[in-house]
Amino acid sequence: MANGSDGRFSTDEIQTIWEAHREWCAERAIKPDSTDGEEAAAAMLSMYKSGKIRKHELVAWHA
Repeated sequence: MANGSDGRFSTDEIQTIWEAHREWCAERAIKPDSTDGEEAAAAMLSMYKSGKIRKHELVAWHA
């Protein structure tokens, strides 16, 4: 994970999180920019920072 001490994500990391978020929203018929979608995105960013770096781990998130 390239997310170093400066807190920035690499392009590949952003792509993984973005894809997971879109998939999560599509599976639940939630708009990505809705309150629920934004909450999911924030949770996925936090999960990624804590070491859950695989897309399927992010998509499996439950509120």
